[in-house]
Amino acid sequence: MTLVRDLSGVYGTFEPGAVTVHRRKKLPHWDAAHGTQFVTFCVGARRQLTHADADIVAEVLRHDDERDYLLLVWCVMPDHVHVIFRPTASIATIIKTWKSVTARAIAGGRLWQKDYFDRLIRNARELAQTIEYVLNNPDASQLGGWDHKEMYPDRIRDCV
Repeated sequence: MTLVRDLSGVYGTFEPGAVTVHRRKKLPHWDAAHGTQFVTFCVGARRQLTHADADIVAEVLRHDDERDYLLLVWCVMPDHVHVIFRPTASIATIIKTWKSVTARAIAGGRLWQKDYFDRLIRNARELAQTIEYVLNNPDASQLGGWDHKEMYPDRIRDCV
């Protein structure tokens, strides 16, 4: 499934603007001035999100959309969350907000692993492949009926 190409059918390269790399815990994290980020954060040990929990996470993801970031695609899984977005604030701040608000609402305290994984999307081909991966994640994990995902096609077209 190819979602993102320019009008000529050729995959383009994204220009992320100024990029700042910082370390939080063990992993390096990249903040790009106007880049597209793919982020994954995981539930702590021996915990699984229910459908009701996933609805809370989805609501929190949508809350600051169009203010601190633009959501492109997201998927809440029982043990992790994938988000492709264009941040306008620090990704560390955005993810801290997502994790703290959802942890209080769902668990009354700690819920998530301490760190997160992020990747700066470098071109339209990588964006298309990552979108396909995120949207197919529930089926690949054999989670029939797990529909906690959303895509914003108009925003994706604007990224290319």
